[in-house]
Amino acid sequence: MPRIVLAITLGTFVLTAILFQAIPKGFFPSEDIGQITGSTVGPDDASFDAMVARQSVLAEIIKRDPDVVSVHVDGGRRQRRQHGQLGPHLRHLARQARAQGQRRCR
Repeated sequence: MPRIVLAITLGTFVLTAILFQAIPKGFFPSEDIGQITGSTVGPDDASFDAMVARQSVLAEIIKRDPDVVSVHVDGGRRQRRQHGQLGPHLRHLARQARAQGQRRCR
């Protein structure tokens, strides 16, 4: 019995190593659809209206980028009103310049 468990453990380890090598690595996936999702967190005592105002300011800053077509804003859900999400939609040419986008995100 211990040999079977050891063989399964070693097999799992080898399979994990093989799959890790096969996974594509990088900041942007190869199936880039031109969207980035970001999350925001406000102060614990922030009201829904305060989070909407903060999200709007952040969305306007993101919209200033010439490669951004639009920004989807989802702020302050009922139970977690201090959390929000932003989803910039990028221009097609911007998707092709992935390296430049990486530098901007850092």
